Amino acid sequence: MLFLAACHEQAFVRGDWEVDVVASFPAAAETLRICVEGVGVAVYGAGNGRASVPGLPVDDTRVRIELYDDVGVGLFSTNWMEVGDHDPVVWASPAAFGASPCVASGNFAGEDDDSRLLVTRFVQP
Repeated sequence: MLFLAACHEQAFVRGDWEVDVVASFPAAAETLRICVEGVGVAVYGAGNGRASVPGLPVDDTRVRIELYDDVGVGLFSTNWMEVGDHDPVVWASPAAFGASPCVASGNFAGEDDDSRLLVTRFVQP
């Protein structure tokens, strides 16, 4: 009996807003942090750098993406970048890593409120 298996890249799901990070994804990355000004910080396992943040209010906002290794050392960050309905797809490049993790606070959209889905991914330069 012969079993064949194939690996394929997971399909990318488009969101209402998208941040494409133009950089190689660091192999040592363990934690992905997405700071959304006026909303808060979403923290995920780094995986392949793809993530989605649902429930964002419809107002334009600023976003920053950070990656950390398994002991919390910062490996990568972007600058804060504007995203919203007027500019739903933005391209980000690596920036100098700050002395401390980004901070953002606020609230996600309510269950019955109009909201946006933010997706992120790393794309090869």
